[in-house]
Amino acid sequence: MNRRHRMVFGLLRVGLALALLLTLFAWAAADVARWRHDRRGMESGLSPSLAPLVQPRYGTNVALEQYTTDQALRQALQAAKGLDVGVVRQHLPWAEIERERGQFDWARWDRLVAAVDEADLQLILVLDTSPSWARAAGDADNVQAPAAHDEDYAAFVGTAAARYRGRVLAYQIWDNPNIAPNWGAGEIDPHGYVAMLRQASAAIRAADPAALVLAGGMAPTTELRGRNMSDVLFARELLRLGAAKLCDGLAVKAYGFWSGPYDRRVDEGVLNWSRLVLLREELRRLDADSLSLWAVEGGWVALPEGWAGEPSPLGSDLATVQAERLAGGLGRAREEWPWLGLLCLQALQPAVESGDPMQGLALLGAKGEPTALGLAFATAVGDTAALYPGRYLAGPLVSAQAASSGLDLTFHGTTLLVSTQAGAPRTSLRELDSVEGVERTVTLPPGRAVTLVKAPVASWIGVHLEGSPEQLAQLAVVQVGYERRWHSAWWSVLAALVGGVALALAIRRELAAVPWREGWVRLAERAERLPTWAPAAGLAVLGGVALWGPSSLVRLLGLLGYAALALLYPALSLQGALAALFLAPLNVRLGAWQFSCMELAILIAVAALAWDRFVRGVVCATLVDWWHRRSLADLAVAAYIVLALLAATRAVYQREALRELRLVFIEPALLYGLLRLRALDARRAAETLLWAGVGLALYALVAYSQPSGVIEAEGLRRARAYFGSPNNLALLLERVAPLGLALGLAAVSPRRRWLYLGATVLLALGVVLTFSRGAWLLGLPAGLLLVLALHSRRGRRVVVIAVLCGLALLIPLSRVPRFAALADLSSGTSFLRVQLWRSAWQMARDHPLTGVGPDNFLYYYGDYILPGAEVDRWLSHPHNIVLDFWLRLGVAGLPLLALFAWASVRSAVKALEGCLPQRAYVLGLLGGMAAMLAHGLVDASLFVPELAGWFLCALALLQGLAPNEAACVEPRQNRHTR
Repeated sequence: MNRRHRMVFGLLRVGLALALLLTLFAWAAADVARWRHDRRGMESGLSPSLAPLVQPRYGTNVALEQYTTDQALRQALQAAKGLDVGVVRQHLPWAEIERERGQFDWARWDRLVAAVDEADLQLILVLDTSPSWARAAGDADNVQAPAAHDEDYAAFVGTAAARYRGRVLAYQIWDNPNIAPNWGAGEIDPHGYVAMLRQASAAIRAADPAALVLAGGMAPTTELRGRNMSDVLFARELLRLGAAKLCDGLAVKAYGFWSGPYDRRVDEGVLNWSRLVLLREELRRLDADSLSLWAVEGGWVALPEGWAGEPSPLGSDLATVQAERLAGGLGRAREEWPWLGLLCLQALQPAVESGDPMQGLALLGAKGEPTALGLAFATAVGDTAALYPGRYLAGPLVSAQAASSGLDLTFHGTTLLVSTQAGAPRTSLRELDSVEGVERTVTLPPGRAVTLVKAPVASWIGVHLEGSPEQLAQLAVVQVGYERRWHSAWWSVLAALVGGVALALAIRRELAAVPWREGWVRLAERAERLPTWAPAAGLAVLGGVALWGPSSLVRLLGLLGYAALALLYPALSLQGALAALFLAPLNVRLGAWQFSCMELAILIAVAALAWDRFVRGVVCATLVDWWHRRSLADLAVAAYIVLALLAATRAVYQREALRELRLVFIEPALLYGLLRLRALDARRAAETLLWAGVGLALYALVAYSQPSGVIEAEGLRRARAYFGSPNNLALLLERVAPLGLALGLAAVSPRRRWLYLGATVLLALGVVLTFSRGAWLLGLPAGLLLVLALHSRRGRRVVVIAVLCGLALLIPLSRVPRFAALADLSSGTSFLRVQLWRSAWQMARDHPLTGVGPDNFLYYYGDYILPGAEVDRWLSHPHNIVLDFWLRLGVAGLPLLALFAWASVRSAVKALEGCLPQRAYVLGLLGGMAAMLAHGLVDASLFVPELAGWFLCALALLQGLAPNEAACVEPRQNRHTR
C-alpha cells in the first residue's frame, strides 16, 4: 500500500473515531438532559430548611355561605371529612362585612367559623374584596379591586384576626393579585401588593400570633405585564421586595390544564402541573426556601358529555381521565415534592351557576353525594397517617396516638430523622424498626436531628418509639427522606469520558502519521495567493446571505460558508467581527432561533484564530508571548469578567443577567483577547472600526427618508438606522468620528487627508441627524476637541475658538424647544433625568455591596421611581457611567471604572511615544473614549454589546500601538495579515 493510500485510510479511521467520540458525548449529553428533565423539582426531604408539612396535608375550597341551614352546613362539612379532607379554604369578603366604615356584620361568618371548628377541620380564610367606600374612584364598580388606602384593609384584617383568634390556621392576604380585575383598573403592581401585605401581616401577628400569614394566591398565567402578570414573575417580585419576611407561606394555584401530572416540562411559558416546580426554584434561588409553599387551589376539570355551559379555561377531559390525573398528581406531590406543604382542590361544592365550568371540579354533587372526582380523591389520599418525604411537626403525630404507650410511624422512603426541642433535656427512647428488626436505645440531644433509619432502597418502613408521655412530648420534628440512587446518566458520562480517552489514544498514532497540518498550511498558502479583495468580498457576501437570505436553509448555508472561509483567513475574520460591532442589532434567523450577528462573528473569529494557532503549533508560543506583554489593562478586563460573573449569579432576574454576561462582558472580552494576541495589526483594526462606522453612517443617511429608519419625536425625524433608539446610533458613531479626524489631520497625502476628513463629516452628519442632545453637546464635541487639543498647538487654538463659538451658539439653540427644555429642571427631559439619578442613587444606597446585577436595573427602577417620572418607567440603565458601574457590578465596580480609566491613559501615554502615523490612531481612540465618558455622564456608556465591544477593542488597540508592540510603518494595504 503506497503512502497516499495509507494517508487516505488513516484519515478515514480518524474520521470514524471522531464520529464515534461525538456519538458518545451526544449520548451522554442526552442522558444528562433526560435526567435533569425527569428529576427537576425532586428533593430528598432531608433539608433542615424545609417548612413543616400541614397535617393532614390535603384540603379543599368551600363556599360555606351557600348553606342556609345549620343542618346543610354540618352535612357538607361531614361529607368533606368523609373524603379525608383536613383543611378548608373559605373567602371572607370585606365588601359584605363592612359595608359602611366602622360598621361590621359578622353574624353570617361567625356561624361558618364555628361550624368548621366544631367539625374539627382546619380553616384558611381568604381576606379579599373591598367595600365601595374604601375603593379608588377608578374602581368604583369593581368589588374585586383593592382598597385605595392599605391602612383601611389592614384595619379590617386586624379586626377579623382578633375576632377569630385561635380558630384559624392561616389568613391569605388577597387572592389573584396578579390578574385583572382582582387588582383594579391599573397595571399589576407587586410593589403595591407588598405594601398591602406589610400592613396586613403586622395586623394579623398582633391580633392572632399563632396563625400563619399567606401571601400571593396568584393565578397561573404566562403574560408578563400590564393587566396580567405571570405568577412566576409576580412571585419573583414579591421575594425581591422582601415579602418572605412578611409572611409564613406563599399561596399558589396548582392546575393541570391540558396535560397530565407527569408532564415534566418546567417552563415559564407552559401552564401545567409542573409549574409548581418553577415557583419552588424561585424560592430556593432567592434564599427563601424555608418559606412554605401551599397549593390553595388545583386539580383537573371534567365536564359531562353534551356540556352546554361556558368553555373551561383550565382544560377539560373525561371523568375517568380526571380521576387518573388527580391520583397521579397527588402521588407525585407526596413522593417528589416535600416542599409542598398543603394541597387544596377546587372545590367541595362550588357556589356557581349550573353552566359554570367550575362544576367540573366539584367533589360533591348537587345533592351532597360524592362525585367520581370526590371518590377518586378519597382513594388517592388513602391513609393520612402514612408519612412521605418531608418535615412533620411531632406534636400532632404524638397527640393522634395519645392512648397508646408509644409512637408508631409508617413512612415511605429511605431515611427517618427525629429531633427534640432546642431547650429540652437529653432524651432516651427505645426504637424498633422493620429494617433492622432489633430493638435499641437512642439518645436524642436537645435541638439536634438523629437518624433512626437509613435504608438502602426506598420502601414502606415501620418504626416504633417507646417512651414515657413526657419523653415523647419532647419530640419536635419527624423528618422523612427519600435519597434516590445514582442515576444512569452518570454512567453515560463516565462511559463517554473513558471512551473518549480510549479513542484519543487509539487515533494518536494515526494523527501523527497523517500530515494534516502540512495539508492545511499548504491550503492556506494557496488561499493567500488570491487577490486581497477576493476573500474579503467572499466573507461580505456570505455574511450578507446569512443575514438576509430568503430562507433558513440559505441563511444556514451562508453562515457555514462564512465560518469555513474564516478558518482560512483568521485575520480577515477578526476584521469581520470588528465590523459586526456596527451590525449588533441585526440577527441571523435560523428557523425559530435568532442569533446576534455580532455574537456569531466574534465566536467564529475566536474559532478561526484558535484553529490557525493550533495547526501552526504555536499555541504555547502565543500565550507565552502574551504573558511577557501582560498589562494593567489585562487585569482590568479580567476583573470586569469576574465581577460580572459574581453579580450575575446573585441577580434576581438571572436569565437576563446571564444573557448580558454573555453579550456585554464575555464576548467583547474575547474580542479584546484576539487583539491582544496580535491576531490583527492594530492600525488595520482601527481602520476597520472607522470604515465600518462610515458604512453605518451612510446607511443611516440613506434610511433617513424611510419610516423604518427614523423615529418621530417632539416634531423631529430622528435617524436610528436599524438601532432601537437614535441615542444608540449616536453613542456609537460619536466614538468613531474622532478617529477619522485624527487620521485626516495626520495624513501626508492630500488624497488621504480629504478621504479621512470626508469620513469624519459623514459620521458627524449621522450624529447630527439623531438629534441626540447628549451627542451634540457632550459626546461629539468632547471627542473632536480632544483630538484637536492633543494634535498640535494650532489645534489647541482651534479648540479655544470652537468652545467660544459653541457658547455663542447656545443662544440661538436655547430658542429651539428641544434644547430649551434642557434648562428647565421642573419638567421635561432634564427633570426626568434628575429624578432618574436620584432614584438610582437611592437604589445604590440600598444595594451598596452587590448592586442589583447586570441588566436588572429595569426591574428595580419601579420601586424607586419618583413622582412625575412615571412616564419613563421602563428604563434599563441609570444614564450615568458611575451609577451604572455601581448598580451592575456592586461597589467593586467603582474601582474597576477607575482602573479602566488609568489603564487607558497609561496605554495611551506609552503609545504616544511612537511615530506620527501611530500617534494619529492613538489620538483618535482617545477621542472616542472622551466621547464615551462625556456622553456617559448622561446616557449609556459601556453596557450595550456594541459599546462594550468598541471600548474593549479601543483599549486593546492602545496597547497594540505602543512602540514595543507596533512598528512605525504604514499598515500594509494590499495583503491580509495573520
